[in-house]
Amino acid sequence: PKVERYGKAMCWDEEQAGAFLRGIDTSNGPGKRNLALFVGYLLTGLRNSELRTLRYEDIEFLPGNVIVMRYEGKGKPNQTKELPPPVYEAIMAYGNAEEKFTGFVFHRYSSQGEIIDLPISDQTVRDALKYYARRAGLRTSGLKVHSLRHTAAYLRAQAGDSEDNIRRFLKQNNVETTRIYLQKLKPNPDKTWMTVAEKLGLPGGSIR
Repeated sequence: PKVERYGKAMCWDEEQAGAFLRGIDTSNGPGKRNLALFVGYLLTGLRNSELRTLRYEDIEFLPGNVIVMRYEGKGKPNQTKELPPPVYEAIMAYGNAEEKFTGFVFHRYSSQGEIIDLPISDQTVRDALKYYARRAGLRTSGLKVHSLRHTAAYLRAQAGDSEDNIRRFLKQNNVETTRIYLQKLKPNPDKTWMTVAEKLGLPGGSIR
């Protein structure tokens, strides 16, 4: 599989992702929208346009209290993705605040704060991502909306999910692609520095 594009992939751990979400001010409409959107990215692993163009009409209830959304992904129409309860609840909290349950979920606002029923723009999502990351004290160099998809996969691996489950979660065709994808996301700490430090008479890495 062609996985060279994953070489510069970056993601957050659970502490960083949590700090990012906690930094979102939900005292206004755009903040509630952004919280629902970013919770959605982190729990569904969807790509940028797959989630930000969601309509309320695309949300469906299935037997067993399962909530799904329909979307078009990578040119493939009518795909479905389960919406975890925290995502649905955040969307409903936003909808209740706006008293809006039709059209685009993550809509735009005019400069006067009026609702514009068009999907939030890619640029607005990217700007919001970096803004909240800076508020949380996180590095923004190399940070992309797709980094949230990487984070979603990494957090599932950390939670003990199997590679095949993560493959299905990401809707990848080949489990080998998923394996390499996850390997690129894992931290690769230097485990040799202590041995070298001791040889230099620097136990613990500190100069005596």
